[in-house]
Amino acid sequence: MQACLEAGPPNGSESFARAAHSDTQDIAFIPRMLSAMVDALERIRESWQNDVSMALLTRLAARLLTLAPSESSSVGVLQYLAEIRQISINWARKLLDEHEKTESGADRLVWARRLHMASLICSSTFDVRKHLRSVLSDPENLLMFVESAVLARDYLPGRTTCVEVIPRLLLHRCQELLYLAQGTIKEQIIDFRNPGLDTAIKRFWSDYAPGPGGWQAQLDTRAHILASVTGPSPCNSSNVTFNILTAGLFVNGNPLSKLPCEYQEHPTYVQLFGRQVLTVMPSHVNGMSFSCPQAQMGWVVHFAMADDELIVQAIRHTPGVGDSIAARNQGLLVETWEYNPPESSR
Repeated sequence: MQACLEAGPPNGSESFARAAHSDTQDIAFIPRMLSAMVDALERIRESWQNDVSMALLTRLAARLLTLAPSESSSVGVLQYLAEIRQISINWARKLLDEHEKTESGADRLVWARRLHMASLICSSTFDVRKHLRSVLSDPENLLMFVESAVLARDYLPGRTTCVEVIPRLLLHRCQELLYLAQGTIKEQIIDFRNPGLDTAIKRFWSDYAPGPGGWQAQLDTRAHILASVTGPSPCNSSNVTFNILTAGLFVNGNPLSKLPCEYQEHPTYVQLFGRQVLTVMPSHVNGMSFSCPQAQMGWVVHFAMADDELIVQAIRHTPGVGDSIAARNQGLLVETWEYNPPESSR
């Protein structure tokens, strides 16, 4: 990584390329280099344990893109970065699933570090400089840009001074990209109604419903913060904000968080979820306090506490069908289940 970023002495001409860059200005060099990098990618793509190698290939490809002698040379590099982008975001999603279902605190830290790294690799694939606007115009790319940045922020190790060198460099690059992409992201979301941000939020918050008013930038020094109100009902709506510069996602002013201890230690919770630590957001369901942003076995789970009794409501929405199951605890066992079948089965 250090070698590919070094500038070296000038080559004695008017060209921006330094002496160390002379090979890249040969129009045949980049295709040959890409061929070798594709072979290397094929060897590591199946396992997130190869994250350092993937990070190095990503950095090398981004460097080649800045030195490409022509637009035609850039096409293959952009496609290569797009391939890494898809691989790394799939790694991040799998690692997030492993993190969410792990009960051991020590194991969760290990998964979180791996997840942080995979997210940073995905983010670094957007280091395409002058091509950034066209890349982010694709809703799927905007989705991955937002998703990877939010994951990198949320799963940053608590003591950032102890982060290893490569993740630290990638984190700095991610923060730089968020700054550079600020104008493009606002343009895509506000002016062009690019659905990438809404789709990304839906991945974090399975019960999210975009509001009809769309997104608006806040004023003056807070112009980097986008705000929206969820739908569909005003009485159940939530205020959502997304800070472009920090990738901070907030609902009613609160970030993704954990259930209070009294919920996690309640016998009903232990019986249903064991010692699993669930991430939650404010619930939009009347009478419920929290909901899991990630669906649990296909169900959106909501929680509330009433008179020391934990109420758990699971809702599943499919086209034309709505199922709801609620559990209330009496003593140590769940004694009451309520099931609301779809209208078609009544």
